[in-house]
Amino acid sequence: MENAEELSLFENGMGKAAPAASTPGKAAYERLKKMQDERVARAQKMDEDAKTLENDINTKKLSLSEDKLTEMQKQLSDKRIAMQRYRDFFRTLTGR
Repeated sequence: MENAEELSLFENGMGKAAPAASTPGKAAYERLKKMQDERVARAQKMDEDAKTLENDINTKKLSLSEDKLTEMQKQLSDKRIAMQRYRDFFRTLTGR
């Protein structure tokens, strides 16, 4: 997966966070920042899960039954598709 920080809603085009000038602006910024942090954490978790499964497949593929190997490969494929959809969804929201 590409860098999870790509999901940022807050950065302006120059990589700096837009300042929140007013109290409501600061509160809104904090809410958005929390949501962003949660999205980044979820994206990182999805990436870690896929890497772990891929490592399991690679280390166990000689000892697994063909059915179990096929099942694990399907799970990995599903995880990668879910990661791509998650990333695409937030790119659509942020226009990046």
